[in-house]
Amino acid sequence: MNRTIAMLVLGFASLSANAAETAGTKNSVVAQVNGTPISEVAFLRALAQATAAGASDSTELRTLVRSQLIARELFLQQAKKLKVDDDDRVKQAVTEARENAMMQVFLQRSVKPKAVKEEEVRKHFDSIKAGLGEQEYKPRIMLLQDEGTARSVLAQLRSGGSFDELARLYSGAPSAARGGELDWISFKSPVVEGKTQGIPLPVAQAVVKLKKGMLAADPIQAAGRWYLVQLDDVRPTIVPDYESVKASLRRMLEARELERAAETLVKDLLANAKVQ
Repeated sequence: MNRTIAMLVLGFASLSANAAETAGTKNSVVAQVNGTPISEVAFLRALAQATAAGASDSTELRTLVRSQLIARELFLQQAKKLKVDDDDRVKQAVTEARENAMMQVFLQRSVKPKAVKEEEVRKHFDSIKAGLGEQEYKPRIMLLQDEGTARSVLAQLRSGGSFDELARLYSGAPSAARGGELDWISFKSPVVEGKTQGIPLPVAQAVVKLKKGMLAADPIQAAGRWYLVQLDDVRPTIVPDYESVKASLRRMLEARELERAAETLVKDLLANAKVQ
């Protein structure tokens, strides 16, 4: 159960499974959590919601969705044990919404992230500032399943296809819903591993070589995946004032601590659960 799963289960209202779905036959069950089945119907429903939101159907996505549903069931079982029914949000909800409300109450009571101190925010700001290069870039990326698909989509782009539209259709990256668009990023050149603001090193190396409006000539392979890259814009790096960004940096660090706390909770529950 990785950190991505732990973070996603914090917003589980969209990945729901009603009683009729969880009571499937043996042949239609994708998992059992402490004896409670998760049906294939529930799994396919959650998968459809994920793909409708822009994710590409893949083995990785299916594994993630199954893990999310297992975590959801674990949370729901714990919520019932803690008898959160007395919470007003639960009392006012019905059917499927009631289960979601129970889970949210349980998470709010059980996930205890570490408080973020002012010096931690400042340290993070100084670290980001130290890693900035002279230029900052506004790229678009597509994450494709294999080289063949990457080259096929690249051919469409060369024939006048829209990066925005094709990214929404083919990309498996979180930015797919935005047409592959990333936020402004900056890093020192030459680019080195660990200082790329979270994007793969080969992708960052390609970005700094592109000029405004250019598309990378070939698909880029990184960690067994294939990327297409286009640079929308480039400009001299703008270093923001600490006071203007510290609130957003704090929210980001708080979200990271929330993710870590959720990950710990999921691991603890899994250690004491019977999952088949």
